[in-house]
Amino acid sequence: MRPDDRAFNLATAEAVCELMALIPLDELAAFSRWVRSGFIHYLWPSWRLDEALLHELESLDAPHITLFWGLLSMHPSGYNREAVLGPLAKSRTGQELPFIMLRALDWVPEVRAPALEALRARITGACAPHFANALTGVVRLASAHERYSDVHAIVDSIHRLLTSPDHAFCLLDAMESDSRITRREAFRLAMQSTKEVAEEGIVRASASSDLALRLRAAEHAATVYSSEPLQAFCKKALRDPHYAVRRAALRTIAEHCPAIADEILHAALLDPHASLRAVARFHLLASDAITHEEIRALYRRALESAAPSQRALGLQGLSDVGTPDDVTRIAHYVSSEHSKTRRLAIQGLTRHEAVLDYHETLVAMLSDPVASVAAAARDALATHPKLLDGPALWEFYEQAPLEHTRRFAMHLLRRLPIWTRITYLLRIVQVAPDDALPSLQSWCRQANHIYTTMTDDAYEDAASALNQVRGSLPYTMDDTIAGLLEAKRSG
Repeated sequence: MRPDDRAFNLATAEAVCELMALIPLDELAAFSRWVRSGFIHYLWPSWRLDEALLHELESLDAPHITLFWGLLSMHPSGYNREAVLGPLAKSRTGQELPFIMLRALDWVPEVRAPALEALRARITGACAPHFANALTGVVRLASAHERYSDVHAIVDSIHRLLTSPDHAFCLLDAMESDSRITRREAFRLAMQSTKEVAEEGIVRASASSDLALRLRAAEHAATVYSSEPLQAFCKKALRDPHYAVRRAALRTIAEHCPAIADEILHAALLDPHASLRAVARFHLLASDAITHEEIRALYRRALESAAPSQRALGLQGLSDVGTPDDVTRIAHYVSSEHSKTRRLAIQGLTRHEAVLDYHETLVAMLSDPVASVAAAARDALATHPKLLDGPALWEFYEQAPLEHTRRFAMHLLRRLPIWTRITYLLRIVQVAPDDALPSLQSWCRQANHIYTTMTDDAYEDAASALNQVRGSLPYTMDDTIAGLLEAKRSG
């Protein structure tokens, strides 16, 4: 800035304002900390702002000049922040409010006092839309009430203003804000306002792209609607793309819509998502509307269906509540022609802790052409690392034609017992050193904290593998591994 060059100052102020307008409200406090950390010194090398320059800035007629004052209010010097608050507080466009709320939590009393006074002066109906659009700052004020007791009364006054019948409509507009915090706080306050505003808030929240708003709408619907409007809302929410919203709607139906609860809960027993099935089972069993055996019979019938989608639901259901007798039914579908059915069958065996009974089958499934099925087999085998067969897994790693099979075989090799694992990790170095090095570093840290000794056979295998890769390991890792092997062999 140049005190003697008005055109230059105006252009500078306009450029700074355009940049400041790009900063999200949710990031303003973090930006303020960054400015104070030193950036401001590049704009103003002197510690004290020149009074003539401040007067020059006040006379500028740049669009959004308030944002320029907002930047100045973040100056590292408390003297400068105090000096800027005067012209900043003169603005009544609403752009000044987030910056004033930042300074209301300033650690310098001489800065805080005028900021708090400016806030108190704005708690009027004319400024209600401004507070609604700056709820991020109000939330920040509320979170600091233990540190600064004088902000508690201000926050309460702002809340009363925004939830009053005359100004609550401002909250509905704030629910469309780009600020995530503002949207969600606006919804929270709308639920405390008039019935009309609360109902409209539920409608807007349920149509929002913000998942948290849609979820809160489903959770609060019973406090706003009743009877048929509540049923209609929940039925619509059951079609939401996210399971959390559908689950909240299902829970609301179970607790507040007895007329339709039984039918919808029975249908939810066959929902693709486990959490909705669990909610349906809980409420149906609690009301004695169904028994455990009837639920299992439902899933067994679905499993016998010719439709793959129904079989998938049957497998998922029996994985949740099946008995040991159902394990054989589940295992039958490990060889299904449908990849999703195979994957769900493997996951069902894992849930029923039947991996030991089908261990060889699961090892063979590592070669499944569909990666998700092979991944399910990998996860099942990893639940019993002591039973993993190192030579067989190494054969998969060396010879398997599918890349995902080799990747999953390497994953299981890393799960072998520590003294067996090192041999295979060193062999992997010869094939894919970048894949093996992180695991070798982890092995060195783990081996250094284990007090069990190696068998002679394990030592010989590891020493032989180490000799094959000596000189190819970075950071003298080969010497580290050799020392650990020798120490653990001798005990």
